[in-house]
Amino acid sequence: GGTLVFRYLDAGSYHSCGIATDEQLYCWGYNGDGQLGLAPGDSAVVPTLVPDIRRCRTVSGGRYHSCALSLSGESQCWGEDRDGRLGRDGSAFPPLTFQSVQAGLVHTCGLTLSREVWCWGYNGECEWGTNCVLRQFSDTANFVGNGYRALTIAGLHSCAIREGGAAACWGFNAEGQTGTGSGRRVDSVPTAVFGGITFNTD
Repeated sequence: GGTLVFRYLDAGSYHSCGIATDEQLYCWGYNGDGQLGLAPGDSAVVPTLVPDIRRCRTVSGGRYHSCALSLSGESQCWGEDRDGRLGRDGSAFPPLTFQSVQAGLVHTCGLTLSREVWCWGYNGECEWGTNCVLRQFSDTANFVGNGYRALTIAGLHSCAIREGGAAACWGFNAEGQTGTGSGRRVDSVPTAVFGGITFNTD
């Protein structure tokens, strides 16, 4: 009974999650890999309270997993844990305090309060923003770079906005996803988006 009011909402590939005004997390949609924070199994056709997840500031849905940011800045991830995309024990390691955590297809990245970007999970397409090798993966956080103001990640690539508003992207680029104009199949490190465009994160 009553109306559920959300203050934050994010959609994954086959599911969605939202944070209500009381900072409780609700998810709905496909749950075959436990990405709703429930025991893997049936889908949820209406918003369903996620148990055992601390009160949240933000949430991000990937394809097979989801991540939320606690009020204290800790990452919490759940769902499919292949390739270490949930991080060690469901969170990044070493301990880091985040302002944003994003779930991709098979990897996860976070932006810390000190404006560093760290990534973990699968890195076969350079999703970490570091030089990649075939079948590389890790359940610990790998340092990408510092001096960033905002972060977003999609399937197999990631983008962040630097201090000053310039954007840089890295990862899989077969269809030009990184916007760098490099023509490479992957951009292995953060590479400036073509055209000198600046973005406002206010």
